[in-house]
Amino acid sequence: MTTAATKKNIARAAEVDDELTFVTLDFRGATYTVPDRDSAPMEVLEAESDYEALRLILGEEQWARFRATKPTVGTYRKFNAAVYEAMGEDEAGN
Repeated sequence: MTTAATKKNIARAAEVDDELTFVTLDFRGATYTVPDRDSAPMEVLEAESDYEALRLILGEEQWARFRATKPTVGTYRKFNAAVYEAMGEDEAGN
């Protein structure tokens, strides 16, 4: 279910780079850019956990920025769900 706040925070940016499409989302005051579901790296499908998949989706720089916020497990779960929603997936997971 998409909330009004989530819809507000998800800005679909049609940034096309070599046929890859990226979307941006705001989460707790920070902006992240992630690939849409069809532009995500193939390694995401091979990830052995949601945690590993999210790290691959974000890339090392954005992952480090998220980790620097010292998130709780609950915050991680909300962020993970927000990223997958922004990507166009119905739910997190591989």
